[in-house]
Amino acid sequence: MPDTAIVRARTDVSKWDKALYAFLAEKERRSGSPRTVSGYSRMQQRRLQPALVK
Repeated sequence: MPDTAIVRARTDVSKWDKALYAFLAEKERRSGSPRTVSGYSRMQQRRLQPALVK
């Protein structure tokens, strides 16, 4: 069984960020692969970034 750490929740994080962190934590727990989490993180960050206005 992998080691787990207790992390203090930050109060200045948006609900979207909290949801993303929870999603990524669950992906890591289920897959056991940091590479999977890294890929999902990059994919979600690009998707959630506001559109750039020229």
